[in-house]
Amino acid sequence: MAAIAHRNKHGEDYCSEFYSNKNFQDAYAIPIEPLPCESTWEIPSHVLDQKLLPPDYKRGPGRPPMERKKSYSEGKFKRAKVTCNIHMSSRGAQ
Repeated sequence: MAAIAHRNKHGEDYCSEFYSNKNFQDAYAIPIEPLPCESTWEIPSHVLDQKLLPPDYKRGPGRPPMERKKSYSEGKFKRAKVTCNIHMSSRGAQ
C-alpha cells in the first residue's frame, strides 16, 4: 500500500471488493447463535452406533532412521574449536 500511495494511485483499484467494509459488515450482520449444552443435543442412533477408527498407517519410503532426530537445543550443532597456529621467526622469538 505504501508503494501505491507513493505513486499517487488509489488502493481500492488494487484490492478486491471482497475486502471492502461493506462486505465485512454484511458477513457479520447475521448473529451467530452459540451451541446449546451438550447434554441437550439430539444425536441420531446411526451416528452413535458408528465406531471411530484411526486412519490407516502408511510407512514412508526409504530406510527408517536408527535414532530420533534431536532438536537444536539438545546440542545437535556444536561449535568448532578454533585454534590459532602462529609460527614465529627466529628474530621474533627473543
